[in-house]
Amino acid sequence: MQTQVKATSLEALCGQFDARQVILYDAGVLSAHPQLAEGEHDRWQIYAKLHLSLNHASRLHAYSPATEPLLVLAHQLSPAAILFLLYPFTTRINVLEANKIALSNHISQPEPDALTQAALQLSINDLKPSTPKTPDNFHSIFTDLEKSAPSHTPTDTQPITIRKQQF
Repeated sequence: MQTQVKATSLEALCGQFDARQVILYDAGVLSAHPQLAEGEHDRWQIYAKLHLSLNHASRLHAYSPATEPLLVLAHQLSPAAILFLLYPFTTRINVLEANKIALSNHISQPEPDALTQAALQLSINDLKPSTPKTPDNFHSIFTDLEKSAPSHTPTDTQPITIRKQQF
């Protein structure tokens, strides 16, 4: 099975499964959203290698990489890749079990085509224009005429009227 989860989709997984943090270990490369705290990178690499050697598809357990213990949902994606979703220790087990099933279903879905992937990765910032729209030349002619038109206050000059004469 090709690893469907990529480092670019970790933020989406974090939001979709309401995790505190998502960590992906794939072929020796560790990626996380949000970024790992300083000093935790090596511990998570060792932890991921240990889980890959155990060869279980997925499991729930507790782990304390820093001072605060966390509940970890581990899901093995391939022989070289594993995904960890981290939750606060106060998270209910039935919530984690439901997330485990939902994650398994999500991972087992076929990978969407390139156009669908591009659409899924769009954010609200991609939908807004990056530069302010400049008026086109036709529109600017009318705005220039409006700006240069005489005001409606009486002046010494009168508008010029051109009449056609017939010969």
